[in-house]
Amino acid sequence: MMNENNSIITKFYTAFANHDAENMASCYHKEVVFEDPVFGKLNYEEVISMWKMLLARSKGHLKIVFSDVKSDAHSGTAKWIATYKFSKTNRQVVNVIQASFQFKDGLIIKHTDTFDLWKWSQQALGFKGLLLGWTKFLQQKIQHQAQSNLQQYTKTIFREATIDDIPQMAEVRLAVKENVLFNPDLVPYEHYVEYITQRGKGWVCEIDKKVVGFSVVDMKDHNIWALFINPKFEKKGIGRKLHNMMLDWYFQQTKTTVWLGTEPKSRAETFYSKSGWKAAGMHGQEEVKFEMTFEDWQVHSSNA
Repeated sequence: MMNENNSIITKFYTAFANHDAENMASCYHKEVVFEDPVFGKLNYEEVISMWKMLLARSKGHLKIVFSDVKSDAHSGTAKWIATYKFSKTNRQVVNVIQASFQFKDGLIIKHTDTFDLWKWSQQALGFKGLLLGWTKFLQQKIQHQAQSNLQQYTKTIFREATIDDIPQMAEVRLAVKENVLFNPDLVPYEHYVEYITQRGKGWVCEIDKKVVGFSVVDMKDHNIWALFINPKFEKKGIGRKLHNMMLDWYFQQTKTTVWLGTEPKSRAETFYSKSGWKAAGMHGQEEVKFEMTFEDWQVHSSNA
């Protein structure tokens, strides 16, 4: 029979493998201290944000396998392997981690992960990591970047859009490099108000109280009216999060198929294709049309 501490370790890594940050968090004591070679020491709020950030940035492509779970009344250990592509270089990483735990009140009060940072840097950075990964200089640079990413992530807020957000939403719309709006007068302030207060709903992503992306769905025409990210903040999982929040809400209201139009042969077209949308011909003469059914979203979101 599995003891209580073995059960909490198993629950933690099972949740991790399922990309379930909330259940991971439920395994930690509120006074937990986490430490690893990249992020250093983190408190409860910080480590929860770290796991959420890593899961979000993996875009569903992080594979977790764990084994050798052992524990007694006070401490425990486990081995886990993370397989993923390092986003900055798109290089495959297979990182083998040894984890140790201490417990309090049936929860994890201390969690320490150890792994070879030089081996990690060789996989993630290639020749640069092989040449310099053992040096204190590069290791400190890696640590600084990871901590900076975490600080930025903790300042990132996703929420429903309000009319006060419209000026910044319009700035994002004009900043994009695809599906460019050449004439701002075609989408006046009043249109934003109508779409987020009467026709449907909108969502924004804020970083340091600045809107960097937004999405809007039109319930009357069953159409994605907008999904745009400031180019300076692309490839951070923001578009994916806004997209998923919007479709989750939409299909809670109706099972009617939703559609959108986007620029052909664009990164947006690729994004939608990979997000479960199905091509449905052309919208007008200049846009590719995509559709998403309730059933397709249920399948895609459950596998994401």
